[in-house]
Amino acid sequence: MTNVYTLYSGLDFEWEEEKNIRNIALDRIDFAGVMALFDRPVVSYPSPRDDELRWVAIGEINEEVLAVVYTVRDNRIRIISARKASKRERESYRSTVARRDPAG
Repeated sequence: MTNVYTLYSGLDFEWEEEKNIRNIALDRIDFAGVMALFDRPVVSYPSPRDDELRWVAIGEINEEVLAVVYTVRDNRIRIISARKASKRERESYRSTVARRDPAG
């Protein structure tokens, strides 16, 4: 997995509300709540699709590490899905953040 340590600021967010409703039902995570993930550093890696480049951002909200699939369109982060991060993703996130942040 290639890790990119990223910090977003000043970008707007968008999503399809039908996908958000399905995501809430499946993973109990509301897209509106994951916007805060991008206020702090995230570990990102590409998740390419045939029609567009998607990214997986791994970050922490309220001490829970989440994985958010997104793409960037017209300088907006378009959220596609959100879930709890896998064990591998959590380990990657924590080791990358620890290398970047001497305090933690």
